[in-house]
Amino acid sequence: MKREYDYSISLIRFIAMCLIITCHFFQYFENELAWWLNVGVQLFLFISGYLYGIKKEKNNFIYKNFIKILVPYYLLIVFMILIYFIACRNELTLLSIIKALLTIGTIPGGEHLWFIKYILLCYLITPFIKTNLSKYDTDSKRRVLIIILTLFLLVIFNYFINSSFVFCYLLGLLYGMIFINNKKALNRFNYFAIFCAIFSNIIIIYLKYTQDLNIQNNLFYSLFCDFSHVLLGVGIFIILKNLFDYLYEKIFTKKIIDFLNYNCACFM
Repeated sequence: MKREYDYSISLIRFIAMCLIITCHFFQYFENELAWWLNVGVQLFLFISGYLYGIKKEKNNFIYKNFIKILVPYYLLIVFMILIYFIACRNELTLLSIIKALLTIGTIPGGEHLWFIKYILLCYLITPFIKTNLSKYDTDSKRRVLIIILTLFLLVIFNYFINSSFVFCYLLGLLYGMIFINNKKALNRFNYFAIFCAIFSNIIIIYLKYTQDLNIQNNLFYSLFCDFSHVLLGVGIFIILKNLFDYLYEKIFTKKIIDFLNYNCACFM
């Protein structure tokens, strides 16, 4: 039976939410599991890219999405700044205010808003990526070239941002576009992504837990960890989506999934 709404996404969102909550729990106790459970962030980013990939792009995409994000963001920031000026002015600097207003930094107490700049950046490049990839549906070499060039630029800009977050979103965007256009390519993407997720994270486990190497602060090792974490999130998404799509008619009911979807929306 054809579904008007993809309920598997709601279930994956709920799992991502649980992973983030448990990540903070283990982070409080400085437990290593926090790093692995933090993959919930990558799941949310990949889901966002996937959903925009399967949607037809609307007019004024950037403007509408920027307004949707920035209006509540600035209302909160202005409110926090007023509270600081009234209660504890000495803890707030002009530089931190400017950075917060430009979304390139946060003010004390607003550290959880770190992801805003990544969302805005992802929205900013979405029309460009979708336009260029859709032009070359029949030219796989051009598509691969665009992806490689984008990845290269992200690595270059890693000094200013964690480029793996943007890359995760872009993978989701590409996955969504493939999902609606080419089922055979989608299967190849699934198998290749799961293989890369397993292989890269086996290397991380080997280096992190079996070798006595002083590479924790190494730039290339950090980059590899970030991007392997992205692949882990992508692999988890693919496995869960296919599993939930298969089990949907047999086990899950609309009422249960609507409940989970509502609570995930409240959490985000």
